[in-house]
Formats: sequence, C-alpha cells, structure tokens
Amino acid sequence: MASLLRIITFISALVATGFALSCIECTAPSVTACSGESVMCPYGFLCGSMYVGTIVDGKYQSTFLRSCLPREECDFKGNLSMGLEQIGSASTCCNTNDCTAAIPTVISSNNQPNGLECPSCSSVNSIYCDSTETIKCTGNLNKCIFKTEDISAGESPSVSSVRGCATKSFCDRGNFSFSDEISTTKVTVYCYGGGISVQKILLTPTIAGLLLFRWII
Repeated sequence: MASLLRIITFISALVATGFALSCIECTAPSVTACSGESVMCPYGFLCGSMYVGTIVDGKYQSTFLRSCLPREECDFKGNLSMGLEQIGSASTCCNTNDCTAAIPTVISSNNQPNGLECPSCSSVNSIYCDSTETIKCTGNLNKCIFKTEDISAGESPSVSSVRGCATKSFCDRGNFSFSDEISTTKVTVYCYGGGISVQKILLTPTIAGLLLFRWII
C-alpha cells in the first residue's frame, strides 16, 4: 500500500509541475479531422484541437488543426471583426499523450447591427493601432476590443495589434502569456463599450496605464 501511495504521489507531482505531453500535430483545410506525427510538447501545454474560420472581402476560409496548445488557449471560442476581415475561432483540449480533443464549435453570429460602433484597424510590427475608421458591430460582437500580441524570440521579436468588435469571451479571457523553448508570447486585451456607440478611442496615457495595470495583476 505504501508503494502505491508513493507512485500516486509521484504522478500527481508530475502533473502539478507540468509534465510534458506528446501530441499529434496536423492541419487540414475546411474539415474537422486530420492525422499526423506525434511531437513532444513544451511543459504546460496540452493536446488541442482548433478550428479557425476567416472572412476576408466576403471570401470564407477555414482551417482545422491538432497541435500542442498552451493551457491559456484551451477551451475557448470567440469571434472578432475588423470590418472587411472577420475571424471566428474555437479550441478544445485533452491531457493525455496523443489524445484526441473534442471537435471545437465556433460561436454562431449574425449580421444584424447591435447598436455598438468601434474603431477598426490592424497593425503589424507595432502595438499602436490608431484609426479614424469605425465599424458597426453585429450580433453577439458586443464589445470594442484593443488587442496586442508581443512575441519575444531572441533577436527576432514581433508585435501586432488590432481594434474592432468582439464577443465578450475575449474580454473574459483577459491578458495571458505562455512560453516554449523558443519564444514567450504576451497577449494584452482591453475591452470597452457595450450597448453604446463609441466613435474613437486613442491609446492615451490613462488607457496605457490601465493596460499595464491589467497586465501586472
């Protein structure tokens, strides 16, 4: 009995400290299944399935993937619109070697205006994304969002930012970060609005302070 207890304790310690999993890695367009090779994940990552659908200039494309996913990106679904570009994503995860996570389903949406209006822009290689253009939010995209992503990878860091309309799920997930052997990714989200018309919001010192405060906590 004592030996069994020691084994259980050892396994529990491995799980608690982020025991590395092996997961199937593959991608496929426009389907919800694929197969591939097993790869070793970074510590703290789980085996995940992810579905991403995009609409750009009225053309719809979708991708399904199985891969190692950071815990922070597991079991999430949300929609984001920047006007001519719309993105819907959903993910599920499981926590045993080479397991198959459930097929993720995206949040349904419609094109009926909901009364909210948000600034719209995207920027690569900058966390600043200022725009005089606004878009009318529709359906359950009932939050204005300002989202930045900072990926540090040695001497080749990259940053990006977007503004637009989003589902509340992005706001609920909030700020998060994760690391692998190569890079560290930090995602910062600031949401505002909800049932009101917002014409423009700039990255003022006050908002920058709020972003920093949310990131610290």
